[in-house]
Amino acid sequence: TTGAFDAASDTWAPRAAFPGVPRHRAMSFGIDGLVYVTGGADSAFNALADGWVYDPGVDLCGRRVIKTQPRYGADGIGVGQKGYVIGGASSASVFHDDVWRYDPVTDAWSTLDAFGGGPRRGGVIGGYGSPINALYYGIGLDDAQVRHNDWWMMDLPIGMNEAAAEIHLGPNPGSSQLTLSLPVNGPFVIAVSDVNGLPVFAGSATTTYTIDASDWKSGLYVVTITDENDHTYRARWIKL
Repeated sequence: TTGAFDAASDTWAPRAAFPGVPRHRAMSFGIDGLVYVTGGADSAFNALADGWVYDPGVDLCGRRVIKTQPRYGADGIGVGQKGYVIGGASSASVFHDDVWRYDPVTDAWSTLDAFGGGPRRGGVIGGYGSPINALYYGIGLDDAQVRHNDWWMMDLPIGMNEAAAEIHLGPNPGSSQLTLSLPVNGPFVIAVSDVNGLPVFAGSATTTYTIDASDWKSGLYVVTITDENDHTYRARWIKL
């Protein structure tokens, strides 16, 4: 079951049920108003690898979008337009020190440098800065069943052209039209592809631009905008 907490009234209210296998020790993080959930362990303590995205605006949890190695007891955090997952276990005796970064625009995971404290599950993760420019992770249990009180910092590898937050897409999710509010005046080249990388639209614009998406299939789309100086901006749009 899932629920939403209203801080103003200090109450919980039920929301749409989670459609995946019942689990515990899953990882989650938030990106751009959406909640991503991946991994966890089922009732037989089998590590899971499926992933889901929840949109609180429409109370909808569905479509498996996260694909990574089976893990439970890892820790996740959303920073800007990326999600990070550190550590975790794939069984009662196999722990991990890998660090994963998730990009919702490409629906893909990439690996970063391993956690310096060694294999770990049940740790604590946090971010620092405004915007966040470093992650902090530590504590937890290692594969020798030793509990730790260490604390580590990781600088975030954020590229210069990762400027997805500068594109505003509306409505998002949407059903028939996609309106782009561009970061600065153009000209711009616009390309839209589906989650499999197949192109569905190509065009150009100088200011706000509206695309007819009424005949597109439901799902996740990647919007890429390139300016005359070859700067690239990306964002994702969900078609209902």
